[in-house]
Amino acid sequence: MIQTTEQLIVDITNASISYGDSLEAGDSKKANTANSIALKAFDRLLAKGEQDRIFQLLEFAHPSVRLMAASIGMRIDPQRAEPVLRDLANGPNGAVRAMANSFLKFWYEQTPGIYQPLNITS
Repeated sequence: MIQTTEQLIVDITNASISYGDSLEAGDSKKANTANSIALKAFDRLLAKGEQDRIFQLLEFAHPSVRLMAASIGMRIDPQRAEPVLRDLANGPNGAVRAMANSFLKFWYEQTPGIYQPLNITS
């Protein structure tokens, strides 16, 4: 089934919120499932050439959505995504803060095979 851009955005936001809530609850299985759903929806969005929609999600009200969008955005345009991750990494204690800090640590250590920049042409 081909999903519209709006359907993908709904999938991303719902899965991202579920991801954050699951992490906070300590339910790693549910968090992993939600993460997988969100990443697949992000991939489909990118395949449609809709990377600008990812950056719109950086302003979403829920921090888990901003976290997921920023983590994907770092692979496309780190200058736009990094400030959001830094803000989340300095935010209230919790899973989103921890994940933002972990992502930034991995990004700057350039862990082999993780978070490689995407080659997307506009």
